[in-house]
Amino acid sequence: MGHRIRIDWPGGNHEFALGLGELRALQTSLDIGPEQLFTRFADGTWRVDDLIETHRRALIGAGMENREAAPLVLRLFEQYPLADFRASAQKIVGAALIGVEDDPLGGVLGAMTPPENGSSAPSTDPEL
Repeated sequence: MGHRIRIDWPGGNHEFALGLGELRALQTSLDIGPEQLFTRFADGTWRVDDLIETHRRALIGAGMENREAAPLVLRLFEQYPLADFRASAQKIVGAALIGVEDDPLGGVLGAMTPPENGSSAPSTDPEL
């Protein structure tokens, strides 16, 4: 099971999750890896099926049956502008890649906040 995330989207408020099985199925159906898909959502190069499949498979990953998820997603995509689904799709894939904020296991190990001025901290090694 992937990291669950609860999102408000045109379909209401639902849980979404992309576990390993859903990620592999998504990768196969779209012929693109998860990080590339995340980047497509971020830079606006997404395709319609990127949005549809991400939502459908993530609803299934969170426990909804395909017989419910598929018609729900298709109905919503007919009713709302496509751009209304971009942010939720990016959040879904992001949760699978890096976890969710309130998930203590979803954090990035060893991550540090960079200095505010953009420069590195000075070294304390006298040989450098």
